[in-house]
Amino acid sequence: MIADILRVARKRLGRSLEEIASRASVSASFLNQIEMGTRGVPRKRLEEFANAYNLTKEEKEAISTAIRRRKQGNLFMEVTFSQEVSILNQLLALPSDKRDWVIKTVTDYISLVSGTK
Repeated sequence: MIADILRVARKRLGRSLEEIASRASVSASFLNQIEMGTRGVPRKRLEEFANAYNLTKEEKEAISTAIRRRKQGNLFMEVTFSQEVSILNQLLALPSDKRDWVIKTVTDYISLVSGTK
């Protein structure tokens, strides 16, 4: 989720990875990994990244919420859209009996951790 917010913010600004990386004092490669969700933003540098991306109040609040949820153990919020698509494609490629088992197992787990079961 944080990766998606940052990528959308950069595109909203019409800036390249290199421009934002320069503003955040990191390499474009490192920034790309953050935007792809394979690396996290160093906590000590969150404000610096928020300034480099010129994040709106709403975007900052969304990032704070994602961090709070991660601390609470809710890792589902940290899956990027591209990762969701990959997971769904892998799920759809499974034979129906295995796919049904995975869906039931995940649904039961979500119910358990959310306290609805």
